Amino acid sequence: MDQYMDQFLSSEEGAARAAVKRLTANIEQELVQATINAPDWDTLYAARIARDLLWEDERSINLDDFVAISQT
Repeated sequence: MDQYMDQFLSSEEGAARAAVKRLTANIEQELVQATINAPDWDTLYAARIARDLLWEDERSINLDDFVAISQT
């Protein structure tokens, strides 16, 4: 957060806005990496079916790997 705070508290014009834009972009990137994303419902459903075929019991998938498996 320090990298954003320094810029946000800067006296330069537009610095606070630029810091917020950088922080928001970083948050978006982290959320995309941490969640299951698909361009549409059909793609999401196809990915779920593939996951269900490969792993009959979802509980056998390590939670650390669940998002990565669901994204492929």
